[in-house]
Amino acid sequence: MNSPVLRPATADDLSTIHSILLRAEAADDIARVMEFDEVCEELDDDRVPLATHVCIAELDGQVVGYVYALHLPSDVKEERCYLFGNVDPPHRGLGVGRELMAWGIEHARSLLTSSGRDLPRHVRLQISESASSAHALMAAMGFTIVRYIDELIRPLDQVPPMPDAAAIDGVTIAAWPDDRDEEIRCEKNEAFMDHWGSTPSSVEDWNVQVRGFGARPDLSFIALDDRDRVVGHALNHRYEADD
Repeated sequence: MNSPVLRPATADDLSTIHSILLRAEAADDIARVMEFDEVCEELDDDRVPLATHVCIAELDGQVVGYVYALHLPSDVKEERCYLFGNVDPPHRGLGVGRELMAWGIEHARSLLTSSGRDLPRHVRLQISESASSAHALMAAMGFTIVRYIDELIRPLDQVPPMPDAAAIDGVTIAAWPDDRDEEIRCEKNEAFMDHWGSTPSSVEDWNVQVRGFGARPDLSFIALDDRDRVVGHALNHRYEADD
């Protein structure tokens, strides 16, 4: 059996990466459908340059998997590098995922070390509970489960009805403004400072969250105190392909 050949990704690989992602998440029963533009936004930018942070695996000249690293520099608490990837379902169990993850772990280690900061450093993954093969591989490669995240779904047309919004003394709920993203970012960073596994969002990362693919500032809100200071926010997204 041939070993996978690893190489840097190029812009020509984006459509193949997107196709593999769709097939992999369907096979793992993950209830989302990422659009091509969404994948392109995650890859090939200043945060995830294709030539250095994205690795492609080929078998007999066919692209069968990928992995990429998202490094989140931080001056406080800790520093994280996330790894994301998939193997095309027909080619699982052939060692492709192990080769990709070995590359990803080493690359993440290099990115974390390059910052030179004296902070705890972590390589992290986010895996759906239904992706059993990924769980087995990560356990074999020494990763430990440290947190569970619940995904909550609420039917809007069933009982119980939506609760009435209660008035809060000294606080006003307002539509998301077009000119206060930086102020809201600072509020977000302060609010999440003691949140497990969170470090401050950079201006670049916050812009992607607020103005990137799927972001809906028109469906989002902020809370203002009686001095017009931002004291809270609800940032919402909408992904029509998931329907």
